Amino acid sequence: MNRKIVLLPLVAAGLILAGCGPTEETSSSSSSSNSESTGTSESTGSSESTGTTLVETGKLGLWQTNLGEAQYFTGSMGEGNKSYYFGTTTDFEAAATINVRSVENGLTLQIGDGQYIAARLSGDGEHNNIIMQDEAYTWSYNEEYDAYYTNLGESDLWIGNSQNYDTISLNDWKWIDKAGNNVAHVVQSAITAPEGGETGGSSEDSGSS
Repeated sequence: MNRKIVLLPLVAAGLILAGCGPTEETSSSSSSSNSESTGTSESTGSSESTGTTLVETGKLGLWQTNLGEAQYFTGSMGEGNKSYYFGTTTDFEAAATINVRSVENGLTLQIGDGQYIAARLSGDGEHNNIIMQDEAYTWSYNEEYDAYYTNLGESDLWIGNSQNYDTISLNDWKWIDKAGNNVAHVVQSAITAPEGGETGGSSEDSGSS
């Protein structure tokens, strides 16, 4: 799977602020990240706010192990019963552009120059929603998996999908492939099949998609 290229000059220059996700290792493959993660459901202000640094630009995508294909965020929500989740396309060029910026407590993910990718604890008890909103939202970052997560309620939830779907959503790590597949990355080129084959992971349905 392609890995994203972090803009090293920004890191070297010390422009990524203390506490920013990419400077911390906060999770392992066997469990969700520790209780000191910086993910939060708080807004952090607009991209014009001072103290933000553009880290990278790319497409938000993942390798869907059971379908054996790469999927990328379209910039829109899904339709019908998928309206709780992000719509996807298999066409890298057609995917939405994501701008990643460092802020005081982590990273923001902005869709072009428009809305931000955010998370919301659902009131129905069934959906921990990934949403788009006008206000910036802070995500934590896990360097080992090159992946983004947030803490809602008592759980760390990751941007990805739960192995049987063609959407991008929020998931507990137990529904993410143990090798780190099915977790989303911001990438600058098309994602290819991971070593060891195009399919894999559990085929068990989960509560998210």
